[in-house]
Amino acid sequence: MHLLRDLPIKNKLRLTNLVSSALVLLLVATAFIAYDLVTSRQRMKQDLFILANIVGMNSNAGLVFDEASAIQDTVMTLKANPHIISGHVFNAGDVSIAEYHRDKESDTELHEDLKLESEELKLERLFEKSVIDDIEPHVRDKEYLFFHDKHVDVYYPIMLDKRLLGTVFLRSDLKALEDRLKWALVIVFVVLAVALVFSSILTTLFQRAIITPLFSLLQTMHNVSQQKNYSLREVKESNDEIGKLVDGFNQMLATIEIREQELAVANQEITELNDRLKAENLRMGAELDITRRLQTMILPRDQELSGVADLDIAGIMEPADEVGGDYYDVLTHDGKIKIGIGDVTGHGLESGVLMLMVQMAVRILFIYGVMDSQQFIGALNRAVFENMRRMGSDKNLTLSLFDYDNGHIRFAGQHEEVLVVRKNGQLERIDTFALGFMIGIEPDITKFMDEAEVFLESGDGIVLYTDGITEARNIDKKMYGVEQLCTVIQQNWHLSSSGVRQAVLKDLHRHIGVQKILDDITLLVLKRQ
Repeated sequence: MHLLRDLPIKNKLRLTNLVSSALVLLLVATAFIAYDLVTSRQRMKQDLFILANIVGMNSNAGLVFDEASAIQDTVMTLKANPHIISGHVFNAGDVSIAEYHRDKESDTELHEDLKLESEELKLERLFEKSVIDDIEPHVRDKEYLFFHDKHVDVYYPIMLDKRLLGTVFLRSDLKALEDRLKWALVIVFVVLAVALVFSSILTTLFQRAIITPLFSLLQTMHNVSQQKNYSLREVKESNDEIGKLVDGFNQMLATIEIREQELAVANQEITELNDRLKAENLRMGAELDITRRLQTMILPRDQELSGVADLDIAGIMEPADEVGGDYYDVLTHDGKIKIGIGDVTGHGLESGVLMLMVQMAVRILFIYGVMDSQQFIGALNRAVFENMRRMGSDKNLTLSLFDYDNGHIRFAGQHEEVLVVRKNGQLERIDTFALGFMIGIEPDITKFMDEAEVFLESGDGIVLYTDGITEARNIDKKMYGVEQLCTVIQQNWHLSSSGVRQAVLKDLHRHIGVQKILDDITLLVLKRQ
């Protein structure tokens, strides 16, 4: 079956039909030859028995009156049958009194065979009295006819009044059977060849009823595949299995055609949506770009920071891909200095807008002289809370505010740790969790407020940061961490604020590597001069 797998269907049909026909014909021919062989053997037996009976009847009188010449004349009539090899007439004492040989070789061979059989097969044992009495001559063949490889031997009794006078022995060749078998094989071969030729012709004629519709269906499938034209249909010519296949194929094409039309409509809608989305993205991109620029524009400039008395300040804010929500500012008014740092949840336009709100509110409250930290942050939280509720937004932020006055720093509000660094490099970490609450979640957070204070000598300072630094991850998902930040600060504290800032950023970007920056990076370094 594996050999037939890749053959064309027409060849499979032809080969299947020819093999089936050949097997059937071979079975019939085998049965015919077997039957002919059996009947031929039976007919040969009958002919030999008739011939032996005739010789015995003609030799009867010669045996009674002991006339050997008459018996010899009778035996010589056997030469009329070309298949008789030898013939003998034996008297009752198993003595040959007349014989016929087709040639000398048959005479010598017969004497040798009879000599070999004389001890094993005595003639009187063939024809015992009881056998002769009970069995008629015409049915005694199974007792005294023997087939050999090249000949057949017949022993036939010569009887007179149930008395055994002698025996007729005939040996015939099997050429008649062999010739009949050869002719039978020739006839079978010729009939088989002719039948296979006719079978091949008929198969070629009849298989067109199967192959032609299949080829037509195959051609239609090829056209559909090449042209992508699903409106094509195959013509149904019959109601058989091929007709059902054509129905299924046409139904499939109809379904695909409908799906193609639906897909074309969907593609058109998607194209329109993409165009609108592109336009919307352009609009939103323009808005985000404006917001990002505004956000960058309100950050304190380096020259502004360099003008702050008594302090060496360096700050930076690197936004992520979208608009960031980090906030830091350094404000001066009437000799007072206020520093702020915060982190709005999330990214995007809302976070950027909230950061701008906070920056403006801090500046207004600072300019109008609100100095009490509890009152300052409470008012700021109230304003942010009301605006977020109006916007329907859930954004909020952590925020810490610092007031500097001659080395004294008071601070309040919840944000990341405050890193206090002494001029000798010693570092103290102050947790701000208990100094306030997140801005914009509750309308009043004054009950959560508290203050802390540190004193900076010359060379001392503080470092403020957002979680975009400490939670930055490398390619192995390992965070940068506060400990690494503190280590880099201590190792580089002998530098200026801008030098410390540059060292931290360099080490941070080394840690991040090729990873995408996922959060805003904000750092503010202050050193008392």
